[in-house]
Amino acid sequence: MSGRRHGNTNPVGQRNSNVHNETSSRNASRFKWTYEQEKTLIELYDQAISMNDYTLKDPTVLGREHMVDNFNRAFNLNINYAFFKNKLDDFKKAYKKWKFLMTSTGITVNPETSMIYASDEWWEARESGCKITRSFKRQPPPFWDVMVRCFLYYDVYSRTSTVVTPTKTTNID
Repeated sequence: MSGRRHGNTNPVGQRNSNVHNETSSRNASRFKWTYEQEKTLIELYDQAISMNDYTLKDPTVLGREHMVDNFNRAFNLNINYAFFKNKLDDFKKAYKKWKFLMTSTGITVNPETSMIYASDEWWEARESGCKITRSFKRQPPPFWDVMVRCFLYYDVYSRTSTVVTPTKTTNID
């Protein structure tokens, strides 16, 4: 077995000419997302999910390729789908948190905008110790209207179900 399992496979002296603009999933956490990049990503995710009429939780291979190609073209990057995972997970966490807050008692929720109207005390109790809730600044997360379409299937929670099987009945005359 070779001792170079994780080493560079390029011959010595040769470098990848695209290294300066490649972004891997390894350094995705250090990538500074702009508003425009976030907006583009969630819109491309929406397009990818809509390719299957919003019936799947995640995009198909074709949808993922669509996202990567268009994002790379828009921002002159060379990335793969794995790079998007952390940002999409952040969007999903924000969506789930806001949905949870909307089910609280003692508040009013505008059905059109999903805006939560609550007392300062209510907000302060939820914002203390929760970075996600604080980041909302008492407004629905950015791109909320798109999140509602895209993350619909992330509202489904596991439930135990009972299967009823028909029984054969016989009539005795």
